[in-house]
Amino acid sequence: MPTPNTPAVSREEFSDKVAQIVVEGLLEDFAEPAFTHFLKKVGQDPDKLSELERMLKKLKEKQG
Repeated sequence: MPTPNTPAVSREEFSDKVAQIVVEGLLEDFAEPAFTHFLKKVGQDPDKLSELERMLKKLKEKQG
């Protein structure tokens, strides 16, 4: 049990949950503009673009 000065969740867990909630909301209400802005930003960084490509490939392989 956390003490009064100890967070109930780690910073990583908190950040992950916030990101999940934000992304779900964006995709539910604004999928097309969210994709457009996301891809524009990712496209500016070759390393991030490569990581996205790797993750998409892994997801497609997992789906069969």
